[in-house]
Formats: sequence, C-alpha cells, structure tokens
Amino acid sequence: MRIVFICGSLAPGRDGVGDYTRNLARQLSITGHKVSLIAIADRFTEDIAEEKLFEDSSEANIIRIPHNWKNSRKREYTSSKIKDFKPDWISIQFVIYNYHPKGLPFGLHRLLGGLSKNIRVHIMFHELWIGISEYSPLKHKIYGYFQMRIIASVIEAVKPKVISTSNILYRYILERIHTSSVLLPLFSNIPVAPKDEAYTISILNQLGIKNERELSRWNIVGAFGKLHPDTKIEPILIQELSASQKLDLDVAFIAFGKIGDEGQQEFNRLEKSLAPAIRFLNLGELSEAEISNTMQLLNKGISSTPLHYIGKSGVFAAMKLHNVDVFIPEEAMFPQFDAKVKTYVNGFVKQDASQWDVTNVAKKFLGLLQ
Repeated sequence: MRIVFICGSLAPGRDGVGDYTRNLARQLSITGHKVSLIAIADRFTEDIAEEKLFEDSSEANIIRIPHNWKNSRKREYTSSKIKDFKPDWISIQFVIYNYHPKGLPFGLHRLLGGLSKNIRVHIMFHELWIGISEYSPLKHKIYGYFQMRIIASVIEAVKPKVISTSNILYRYILERIHTSSVLLPLFSNIPVAPKDEAYTISILNQLGIKNERELSRWNIVGAFGKLHPDTKIEPILIQELSASQKLDLDVAFIAFGKIGDEGQQEFNRLEKSLAPAIRFLNLGELSEAEISNTMQLLNKGISSTPLHYIGKSGVFAAMKLHNVDVFIPEEAMFPQFDAKVKTYVNGFVKQDASQWDVTNVAKKFLGLLQ
C-alpha cells in the first residue's frame, strides 16, 4: 500500500503528533508499505526542508513546508508531490492548532480539500475543539464553536472514507456533528530499551539506594513530562506512603522529562511538603533509552492526562508498554459522558502491554484502510 501522511509539523522532537507520524510511517515502511510524509504548516523551518525517513534508503521522503506560505502555494506544491507519489491513501493527522496559533485556521477546508481528488482519505483527529464541557469558560465555548465549524467544513471538503480518533470522549463529541469514527489509541513513542546497569545504579545512588537488591523494599512512583498542579499528585503520594508504610516499604518520587517552569514549582512544593518521608528526584530531560530505563524502575506512574482523554496520552502509552500501573486523574468534566467513558476506560487500561507497541497499532491502522 502507498500512503501519504499529512500533518502540521514534522520537526523531530518538537511536535508530538509529528513524532507519532514518523514512528508509524517507519513501522509501515519496515513491513513493506510505501510512505511519504508532508508537513504543511511547519513552524520550525523557514524554507522547504527535505529528508529521508531512513538515512540509508531512497524511500520514504519527508517534506516540511513553512507555515507562513500562503494556502494556495501550499496546496499547489503539496498536490504536485502527492501526484508524483501516486498514493492509495492520504492520512491526515489532524491538530487544529498546527494551522493557527489560536486554533482558528479559517480556509483550512480549501487547503485540505484540494489535496485529495480521486484519492481515498483517512483523518486521525488527535485534537478536537475546546469548550466542550458545560464547565468550560465562555471564551473557550466561543472559540470552540468556531473550531467545531472549521472541523465540520474540513470533513465536508475532504469527504474521508475513514475517520479515527484516539479516545472514547472524542468519538462521542464527533457524534455531535453527525460524524462516526473508530478508536485508534496511541502507541508508545518510547520503545523498551535494554537495561543499562550503569544508568540504573546512578539513579539508585541519587536516591540513596545502595544496590538493586534493595529495590524490593522500595515503592518508586514516577511522573514523565509536565507536572500539572491540577493533577493533584500530593494526595496520590500520601496514599502511596500510607499503603507502603503498612508493608514496611520506603517511597520515592521521580520526575523526568520536560516538567516545565510550573512543574518545577510544583515539584519543589511537593518535596517541601512530603520530604523526608518520601525521597524526591528530578532527572530532567533524558534520552529515549534513559526514559525507558527510568520507567523500568517504577512501581507506579502518574498521568497528567485526565481519564476522559487518556487514549490520547503518549505518556500513558509509554508507561503501559513498560508494564507500569498508572494513576489517572478522574475529574468530573463531562457529566453526560462520565459513566460511558469510565466503563470503556476500565477495560482499556487493563489491556496487555503489547497493545501499546507501534507494531500492534500499525496493524490496526492498516486494518482501517482495508
């Protein structure tokens, strides 16, 4: 099968959906499919940038078009590349904020609709409109109304054969605009790496743990990526501390990845509140292999993504692939959907770790296009 992927940005490590698309395309290419990737609004390049998905191959082109090109120029250039590639499918990996800083890309339907003449189209909605909760601020509801109209116009212009989304809430929300979709949860962008003994020992030393034999008397809880105060990490850690003390276990909390300025403040507050009963360690940004090795040390993980959106969380997918049990915030955000969402998620989170591997999701993706 020949597939062209369209997304906003493909700058490595700068856009989560761009990285997702690269990894999915790479897996498809490995299994014999022909892929081409085009970013049509890339904010990390000022001119056309071209590269290969694999350094040692002539296959799988990546083309990055600057975001400040006019839509007419983008459409003409992208259409010519699609025509040259002769795809069986176009897969649009959709995030509305890729196309306008406030998520209001009026005219996007003309750009995307002009790319797909006589070619079957799949749209993956990684994001929808804001303001969908009755608790949302009025400003979000106003912006969300226009975003909804833009998305509806894109669907009408593109006329996709298949629509998918990453989480159960979005499927229900799409039904509001009379649009059916299928679920395709994310895979982990962090593969399981071989164990690095030296790295593991360095982490244990920073926690004051003498050796790996002592790990059996520790409960290590971790959070990957941004730390949000709204996640209410403190009650989770207090709960873990109480349960661990009954089992004569010590507790440590590890933050790793880009936690952000707000996250650093929250980390400092938690440490001030809960240390020395709980040992704290902030590892900062790590390589993929180091992230994987850190996850292999965890007994529990904490997700900053609420239960309603959990299928779209790459952090959750990565922890599940690494066989880590994950605490998920349960906020009362959408009363009309709460019961349905919880029923689905209760089964979703119990799936085998292999369900979050790129090879498994790539098979599901291809199944949608059959």
